[in-house]
Amino acid sequence: MRAGERSSRVEILVADDESSIADSLRAFLEGIGYLVSTAADGREALAIFRERLMPLVISDINMPLLGGHELLREIKAVAPETEVIIVTGFATVDGAVKAIKDGAYDYIIKPFRIATIQHTVEKALNHRALILENLRLQRRRQEQDLIAQDLRLQSSKSELKALRAQINRFANILAERGVA
Repeated sequence: MRAGERSSRVEILVADDESSIADSLRAFLEGIGYLVSTAADGREALAIFRERLMPLVISDINMPLLGGHELLREIKAVAPETEVIIVTGFATVDGAVKAIKDGAYDYIIKPFRIATIQHTVEKALNHRALILENLRLQRRRQEQDLIAQDLRLQSSKSELKALRAQINRFANILAERGVA
């Protein structure tokens, strides 16, 4: 399956106050089949994200109104399964560590190669798909455990009814003999 075929239904949000970078990313990602929305600052990006809950966000760190770190934290608070790729022209080790600790999927330094973006986007979306599948399987397992527990309770309930019936029969026998 080619990237454009798989990605045609996937929407990506690109947040960067440098319009040339946002426009370049948009053109490239749309060219390989993704749907792309752009935002010029973190506050606009957060509003768009809350409205549409995209599976992937590519965000600059240094943006007006709401920076990339704050945007990352807000996105993860709303939708922890959303992957966020941080891009920055002002890379620091502390910034990278902070972004990853806050839940960023990756941290890419500007200027970047477009192939790096494509590879990272594909990996991030695959990672997200695995997380969602894992959550689905966990829910299914929990449902199966609840069903098994319910069956055990039903069985116990039947056993208790049978025991109660035996006790009642024994009590009736004792009552008939005048023992009770």
